[in-house]
Amino acid sequence: MESKLALKAVDTAKDWLVSAQANLEKKKYNLSIYSMEMSLEIALKAVIISLNVDFPKTHFMHDEFERVTKLNSRVLPEGLKSKSSEILDEFDLLIQNRNVGGYTFSSNISNEDLKSLAEDNITKVEEYVNICSKAVAYILTNSRSKSSNSKKE
Repeated sequence: MESKLALKAVDTAKDWLVSAQANLEKKKYNLSIYSMEMSLEIALKAVIISLNVDFPKTHFMHDEFERVTKLNSRVLPEGLKSKSSEILDEFDLLIQNRNVGGYTFSSNISNEDLKSLAEDNITKVEEYVNICSKAVAYILTNSRSKSSNSKKE
């Protein structure tokens, strides 16, 4: 069950990433920032789900991701382990700016600042969503092969 949900979450994260990229191209920087945050958040939740852990029903999930991945570090791919700190730093930045992106009508941020924020972060978000996607595939593949091996014994 967790494998289907984790894969669906990866697809959703990628959909949000496409939205972030499209909105950046359309110069809708606030929507791009919002979509980047959602993309990375759901990618992180996909990793948690792939580890057969209920995902947190909150946007503020830094601590939970850190806790779950530390407890399960032996089954994580090196690519995720080596970038976890960077990914969480990026996530924290995006979560801080999520409200700015979503509520530009009530904030004092300029369009130039929004543009800079969006352009400065899109490449990192693309990389980190890709890392999470690969981690989910790795975790699910290895959990299936371990399950098959234990059934043979």
